[in-house]
Amino acid sequence: MTRFFFVLLLGYLPSIALCQLDTVHYFPPFFANEAQGEQFIFLSTPSVQAINIEIRTPQGNLIRNVSISNANPDYIYFGNDDLTRLMIQPTQLGVALNTKGLVLRSDREFYCNYRITSNDGFHSGSITCKGEVAKGRIFRPGHMITSNAFIQKSNTVSMMALEDATVTISNL
Repeated sequence: MTRFFFVLLLGYLPSIALCQLDTVHYFPPFFANEAQGEQFIFLSTPSVQAINIEIRTPQGNLIRNVSISNANPDYIYFGNDDLTRLMIQPTQLGVALNTKGLVLRSDREFYCNYRITSNDGFHSGSITCKGEVAKGRIFRPGHMITSNAFIQKSNTVSMMALEDATVTISNL
């Protein structure tokens, strides 16, 4: 019986890894405290041939086109403050925004990863945003609550609505 579950697990793992490859990726806005540093998106693909990726605002306005291949991934640099397209300020928390976030599309599958460093260089973060394979109506945040009476900590759950509708957040 144990062998059966092991074989089942081995068959399931590749599908989990492939969920990060998609033809569309949605990046909602993020929040970090004032210690944020450089921010960039890393783009790669398993395709040997070059693929084109359109980077657009949530409203559909084209920001730029990028061409990548397996041998030539790319970085898109966004700066190092809270005025970038992907960062929001504390006053914007809990507010529906249509001026922040990104949508990346291609006709071939690619991988997207948002990376941010702290301005002191000691900390960093990495967020992989998924696309069509992650659409759904029920989500669970995957982070632990951190608290310290002397140090300000930041925990954020960010989401992007793909249609005009009412979003209900509960059980936080």
